[in-house]
Amino acid sequence: MRFKWVLLIFFIIIIMMVGGVFVFLYSINMEQVRTFVQDEIKKQTGRDLIIEGEIEWVLSLSPTIEIHNVKLLNPSDFSSSEMASINLFRLKLNLLPLIHKQIVINSLILNKSNVLFEKNSKGQKNWDFDFKKEDISNAPENEKSNFTFAIEKIDIQDLKLTYKDNVNKKEESIYVKKIIGYSPNTTSPVNLDLELNINKIPITIIGTIGPLSSFVENKLVEIDIKSFINKTEIKINGTINNPQLFNGVDINLSVHANNLNDLLSLASIENMQPMPIDIKVKLSDSNGVLNLNPFEIHLDDMNLLGKIAILNQDTKPKIEGEIKVTKIDLNKIIAKKSKENKLQPVTSLQEIIPDDPINFSFLTTIDTKIQLFINQILYSSQKFKDVEAIINLSNGHLRVHPLKIYADKGHIDMNLSLEEKRSKAFLTYGLDVENINTSFLSELIQTPDLLRNGWLNIKANLKGEGNTAKSILSALDGNINLYIDKGDIQNAFLKILLEDLIKLAVTGESETSPINCIAGHFDVTKGLIQTKAIAFDTDTIIIIANGHINLPKEQINMHIESSSKKAILMNVAIPMNVAGPLSKPEIFPDPVRTPIDLAGKVVKGAALGMEGILATLGIQSGELKSLEATPPQICQKALNLSKESNEPTPKINPIENNDNQ
Repeated sequence: MRFKWVLLIFFIIIIMMVGGVFVFLYSINMEQVRTFVQDEIKKQTGRDLIIEGEIEWVLSLSPTIEIHNVKLLNPSDFSSSEMASINLFRLKLNLLPLIHKQIVINSLILNKSNVLFEKNSKGQKNWDFDFKKEDISNAPENEKSNFTFAIEKIDIQDLKLTYKDNVNKKEESIYVKKIIGYSPNTTSPVNLDLELNINKIPITIIGTIGPLSSFVENKLVEIDIKSFINKTEIKINGTINNPQLFNGVDINLSVHANNLNDLLSLASIENMQPMPIDIKVKLSDSNGVLNLNPFEIHLDDMNLLGKIAILNQDTKPKIEGEIKVTKIDLNKIIAKKSKENKLQPVTSLQEIIPDDPINFSFLTTIDTKIQLFINQILYSSQKFKDVEAIINLSNGHLRVHPLKIYADKGHIDMNLSLEEKRSKAFLTYGLDVENINTSFLSELIQTPDLLRNGWLNIKANLKGEGNTAKSILSALDGNINLYIDKGDIQNAFLKILLEDLIKLAVTGESETSPINCIAGHFDVTKGLIQTKAIAFDTDTIIIIANGHINLPKEQINMHIESSSKKAILMNVAIPMNVAGPLSKPEIFPDPVRTPIDLAGKVVKGAALGMEGILATLGIQSGELKSLEATPPQICQKALNLSKESNEPTPKINPIENNDNQ
């Protein structure tokens, strides 16, 4: 009987407590609440919060507060006056759990909301708030809230998130049709149901995660989620023992798409050929190291297998790993360009080298050491094999060395050093290309059949510095050797490049003309690329050019001499100049070397002739017969003409330096 009275008294106390809360809530002046909230937000963040609509209480054992038309304003230097707006905010609480020091939200509802994250032209971000810093120096060290927190239902409808970058002229948007999270109680996982669009790409997410209280109390979290991006299926399932520190991870991730483009559309990557892709990753951790092992990608008949470890260092994470690839068939991955694509002359005079600032600080945010092995790479008619690379990023210094690629008749060796210092990048680059099919080069610059059946050789050593592509190229120093042995060049390209000279080089009515060799040595000083001789040798003509390309000013200034190997065509050779902006250079007869008759017409036969042309390379007339037997020697002579070598006599006509460099 005594026990019954105790229960009755306890029940009466609860009724009185709840009733007291009701009386308190009912007596509150909503206008005072509006003013208090607006003033407190202003005080704590430095931003204006405007509550334009009504503030309403619905009183029950689960009291509800409802607020209409709330706006958070931006500072004055941003494109929009509002950072966020909410049409409806509704919060429903459960009072009884307060007795047990539990804060339980029955439901949180947001409807028709807009949020703008913006970086203005000065680089300022509207999400950087001036939060007031509280003085906690006198607070007890063991001060800790004994309340627990849980949300039973979240319902967000019609939410638009926009990111606007006025520095890099970018804008991204996310439209959330719905985010619904529901949990029957505080100890059960949350059931998720999301529908959203990222840059008009549909995404759905369903599954369970939680319980939510485990994130607050740092207890075991279970995850079982399925997502669709376009038609790409993503599954995540597993557990996290310590969610606050992301420790004790045991998660399986899988991705499947019947079409690679469905997956890449989220990153705005296009023009890939349709093919199935599967990704499988096992995430686990031990001793502070997050392991992705195994890490598998299967793309049609191409397979990647690797293991990656992410070390949580004191200052920044470090990624170490090894990746092995059986084959990369770029002919399958990259959509083919039509063979009808021809190199077209550019009509615009705009600058072609990007001058937008590049933020190289990413080099300092992480350390990396990756070993890469690829058995085979297929591209165009070229087959590469035994690719090996070591990628090392440490303390803001990226090194790719060595990078070795082997082909049937040749190889590519490359080393790269990129270091970030004082908001600038310092680049050092070395390249050694030997006997690579020129069809590969033509496909690489997206002009099929420009130059085929030849063999490309390049040796380059360059260095530069800057914070944009243009500033790095404008500071470039070093040298380049180019040599192409044999091949067939597209006549359409010659018509654009050489105009009248094509009459000498083109043979017959075919689409291509055979070449013996193309070669030249280039000295690079502060972005000025200079050459004393570029040799172009075919069965019918020899063309020699000299001059320079000014990368800082994006100007070209070259002089071209030519001579036919056929006596019947000797009189059509005209010295030519190529000058003007790189985007649209002009080709015209050299006014110094090309005489004009009384009628104002060009007098033919003003070029140096065969012996004169060869003399510009330092080749004497007595060597002509041996050169006919071994034409590539003409190109070898051009390679030897560096800026330190002696000038041959006679030399190619010097041209006026019209770009003032």
